Amino acid sequence: MNLLLALALMGCRTPATGPAPEALAATSEDTSAEPLPVLVDAAGSLDVSARGRALDLLIRYEPAPGGGQWGARALYDPHSYVQGLAVDALADRLDEPESAELLAELVRRDDVEPYVRGAAAFALAQTGRTDLIDALKSASKGLTYWQRVPLSLAAARMGDAEALADLQRSLALGELPLELGFFEDVGASGLTELGPALIEASSRVEEELVLPIGLALMQLGNTRGESLFRTALSDPNPEVRMEAMDYLAANPMPASDALLSRARAQGPDAVRQYANLVRFSQGEGKLDVAWAALDSADRESRQLAVRALAGYLASKGPPSEWRRTDRQVHAALRAALDDSESTVVLEALQALATAGTPEDRMALIPWLTSEPIVLRVEAAGAMLALDQS
Repeated sequence: MNLLLALALMGCRTPATGPAPEALAATSEDTSAEPLPVLVDAAGSLDVSARGRALDLLIRYEPAPGGGQWGARALYDPHSYVQGLAVDALADRLDEPESAELLAELVRRDDVEPYVRGAAAFALAQTGRTDLIDALKSASKGLTYWQRVPLSLAAARMGDAEALADLQRSLALGELPLELGFFEDVGASGLTELGPALIEASSRVEEELVLPIGLALMQLGNTRGESLFRTALSDPNPEVRMEAMDYLAANPMPASDALLSRARAQGPDAVRQYANLVRFSQGEGKLDVAWAALDSADRESRQLAVRALAGYLASKGPPSEWRRTDRQVHAALRAALDDSESTVVLEALQALATAGTPEDRMALIPWLTSEPIVLRVEAAGAMLALDQS
């Protein structure tokens, strides 16, 4: 999942209001509940995170090219956050000419926020498109350097040397907004020439951007990125260490593996547990660490445990190949739907979307009427995933 989306959804900290008793009672007889009406309804919500996620899912699961009506609707949503999610969803459908053209049209529009516009252009650049350089240059006119950087990145990825030089100068200044998706694109760009500018920026940016820059450097093969993470993993503030773990867990690569080993050795206990859960999610380590985290009074520990269990099942292949332990893990994922905290339930719904079986559909039906709305949306998304499995 896109990091900005994950952060937005994880912002849901209220207790989950589960299915009503009558909904639970009806589940044993109701096998016709459908997820699409839930998503269509949420696509009109005033809740930006719910609306964005609903449109994201509708685009991803719509059979029609370009996400049908949903692709265009989301790209013209009044909120840039929703537009950004639509760009991510369409970027995963770029084998369709219709999806590519929708993103190209967005790049040419003057009413689109530069970071959304740049993300769309970068996705197209990753496919080899170079025909939008002039549109990006035109869009950059009159913008401040920190507004230009996503447009310069896309143009540089398309091969424009002038844009690359501008991007290097702008990054080195270090006064950049908290646009995590931009730094994800920097890391994916393959533009190793950005290394020195990123290193300079890392000493000037706000604290929240140091690790995104470190990750981009690691992805570009620059060892300075690992150094930034080693510093974070030794920070006296445990929250900084846990934030570093978030990035490492979500971005597996050889450098991440070495840093995770360091985190296990250094601790403290919460970091060590997190590192062990990541190892377990990769099909290594012992199941005991996940069971212990599931029993924790700390909701974030339970949330991490559910995520690790889903990763573990994903590493085990299709359900037909599961062993007894694997089925116990699957049962634990379903049981997590009963957690009192919405963040844990949300994680369980997302886990079943990636590691569930068609038999889980019945357990998801009652959640189509739950609160808050993001839970209904994720339940609908999980059902769509299971229906296509």
